[in-house]
Amino acid sequence: MMKNHLEDLPAAVAEMHNISIKGNVTPQTWFKTILMPTGKPDLQSILILSDIVFWFRPTELRCEKSGAVIGYKKKFSADLLRRSYADLETQFGISKKQCQESLRRLEDLGVIKRVFRTINTPAARLSNIMFISLNVSVLKELTFASDLKPCFEKGSDPMEEILHRSGKDEDPLWRKSSIPMEESIQTYGGIPPHHIKDSYISSNSSSSLSSDPRVESFFSPKTNERDEKNSISEKMLELWSTTLPTKTPSIISKQLRTNLEKALKEQLQGNLKNWQVVCETFSGSKFLMSEAEGVSFKPSLGWLVSPQKDFVSRVFAKEGWTFDDRKTETKPLDFEATESAIEALDEPKISKEVRLFIFQNNPGFYKSYVEKTVICQKGEEVLILSSSGLSRDKIQEQCYNALDDFLKQRYQLGLVIKRGPVEEPPKVLVLN
Repeated sequence: MMKNHLEDLPAAVAEMHNISIKGNVTPQTWFKTILMPTGKPDLQSILILSDIVFWFRPTELRCEKSGAVIGYKKKFSADLLRRSYADLETQFGISKKQCQESLRRLEDLGVIKRVFRTINTPAARLSNIMFISLNVSVLKELTFASDLKPCFEKGSDPMEEILHRSGKDEDPLWRKSSIPMEESIQTYGGIPPHHIKDSYISSNSSSSLSSDPRVESFFSPKTNERDEKNSISEKMLELWSTTLPTKTPSIISKQLRTNLEKALKEQLQGNLKNWQVVCETFSGSKFLMSEAEGVSFKPSLGWLVSPQKDFVSRVFAKEGWTFDDRKTETKPLDFEATESAIEALDEPKISKEVRLFIFQNNPGFYKSYVEKTVICQKGEEVLILSSSGLSRDKIQEQCYNALDDFLKQRYQLGLVIKRGPVEEPPKVLVLN
């Protein structure tokens, strides 16, 4: 009779023999390849990636009689995984901002990509629904790297070594799947099972490339992330400078950024749309714009967000001062001049067509958010690189769906909207 080997084990180990734990798998190598700027493991991103990988693992379909594997099916209903920030907040007990930043860091590594779509449901048409695509080739590099430097060694940058091992020009981006959204899972029972389709293309595609020197550094792994605390204040400052350029301070101190974020949180419920209302309301007051007769006081941004006063909420509610007595006139757009300026830009043809498409659909939006962006083609993707997070989010929200359809139908290209190293606006060609 075979000896029961469990008797030789510690009690707790023997009891674990009868327990089957199911859930996400977290490879140990991720703690050395998915790092924060400090060099320590990015635990939140690791948890989220582990869950994403679970959803992308196919499920086996077996024959009831023979037990043989007859096919595979996907766990989610669409061609990509649909997840919302609220789903991740509930599952992992983290905030929406933490979810967003973790997904952005995973995107910077090239292992995932967020795709925002408009979908039709029986109840309503829903816009900006987030789907997630997984880049399996980058996932393999992160998981099976064997020549990593020590995780906490100063100066080490394991991800740079991993992603550039096969050449510095390797493109971490990939094509979006071409499987229709309406395709549903085929269940077993007389119907052939859904088999996993490889929708990714090689980075060595023979399609034409249009590179821009300003974006080359954008594709190398980032070792330094911007301070999370500055992201909100940066958006607030951009809204302020767009609405009130004459009131924008020349020096932005750390204390001013802190006061901006505190005012948004405590007086405007953390809503940037409310801050935009404050900016527009402020510009409509002669007193606040220092144009009232007999008044020498000049309200500034620092005065407005002073932590000792509730000036922000008072401006938002139009209380305490006179409002709407100052007209804000805007110059009418010269359509022909703008279109001519776009045609004269030193850019590839496809970049100009993207600009014209956005301008013709929404002229004011183009002048405010798109005019100073870099637009170029990289492989099978058209990239729009904005100078700020606010511009990126606005373009994503207003233009993504229509522009993505336009590029697919006309050029069979995908679309990526990112914040990139935009050092200067596109140059205009000088014609002799």
